[in-house]
Amino acid sequence: ENPGNVSSFTSNVAGNYSVVVTNLNTNCSASASGIITVNPLPIVVVNSETICEGSSATITATSTTAGNYSYQWSVPSGFENPGNVSSFTSNVAGNYSAVVTNLNTNCSSNIISGTLDIFPDFDFTIEQYCDQGSFIMEIVPVNSSFSISNSTIVWQLDNTITIGNNYQVNLTSYLNFTPVVEELPLNISVVITANNGCSKTSSLSIEQTYCGIQKGISINNDGMNDFFDLTLLGVKKLEIFNRYGIKVFQKNDYTNEWIGQSDKGEKLPDGTYYYLIEFKNNSIPKSGWIYLIREAN
Repeated sequence: ENPGNVSSFTSNVAGNYSVVVTNLNTNCSASASGIITVNPLPIVVVNSETICEGSSATITATSTTAGNYSYQWSVPSGFENPGNVSSFTSNVAGNYSAVVTNLNTNCSSNIISGTLDIFPDFDFTIEQYCDQGSFIMEIVPVNSSFSISNSTIVWQLDNTITIGNNYQVNLTSYLNFTPVVEELPLNISVVITANNGCSKTSSLSIEQTYCGIQKGISINNDGMNDFFDLTLLGVKKLEIFNRYGIKVFQKNDYTNEWIGQSDKGEKLPDGTYYYLIEFKNNSIPKSGWIYLIREAN
């Protein structure tokens, strides 16, 4: 719209602007013209990413046209501002905003933002126990941090041989049917990939897979049968009786504490003792005998 009889005005429309100036005292006139050039604002895109806990993402401000640009970033608390760069890596969740300036035209973009999100971390434990004479390894999520049914599971031996793809692995069954004679300890690893694509690996060394009950303990500190080991059986209560039927030892939540001592901590004499085991899974209690011998070193 023509501004009328004014000496100056503002405009954002590109083109030629001409003016005729008349001196009212002399009635003399002169003409002049000028050109307004409107440079476009930089059009910029800042990417958004979602990553797994422990990973990093590349944040980039990308201009749709070539040019010489400078970059001014606003970043989340806890992340150091990267300065005048177009791209950087981060592992801190939040909004990342940039103002991009074309150094040739001195025109700056609007504030453009992208978001870095991080999938929640997940964790699990691996329980080891005996069930009906078989050594079982079982994945147990920590605090329901992921869904086993919606995850991919890969169990491996020595990081090369796949031995299972379920949350449980019957190691006894695998060892009984593989043609290879495996030697202890066994190096086991499991990789769990949740339904969001994030993975976590855990490794363990299996020192023994025996799920029977010893027939004897020889207390000589040689590392073999030095104690009554029921660690993997899930024992609710163990009772030990001498040959006269007198109870000499009892322990709730028993694992491997009996080394031939009485409830009073006294050393019991060599001989045959009888046990009664109650299990945490409420299976039928088991009784039997065990021989105690204190061998000389």
